[in-house]
Amino acid sequence: MERQVILYPLYLMVIMTFMVVYHQFYITMQALKKKDVRLSYFKLFKGDVEVPHYLEATRMHYRNMFEVPLLFYVLVLFLYFSNNVTSVDVILAWLFVGARFAHFLVRLFHYNDVIIRFKCFAISVIILTIHWVLIIFQ
Repeated sequence: MERQVILYPLYLMVIMTFMVVYHQFYITMQALKKKDVRLSYFKLFKGDVEVPHYLEATRMHYRNMFEVPLLFYVLVLFLYFSNNVTSVDVILAWLFVGARFAHFLVRLFHYNDVIIRFKCFAISVIILTIHWVLIIFQ
């Protein structure tokens, strides 16, 4: 199997991350425009008024994109540079990205649905754990 195919799921994760960044930028600008939050809040992310729930949810979504996916990026780059990519690796990478994409959509459109969001998150973590275990004990 050609090793570059393991990079395709990584590319989709990068695209999703940029989408979250731009979404956060848009939501922040809207919050400032509606005067739901003051610009001074962003200096230290503290202020005298409560931050709107929708803005905090957007910030959490952004942070989530740099937590568990970081382990995915390391795994994919390890596989790529070790030149040891198998079809199982590619399948598990796409399954992880699929679960993260589902989590992404739930976060974006139904962030109050904690149960569905947690299930998507848990599935992605389980897939990634299985993938790492297979790599470690290979």
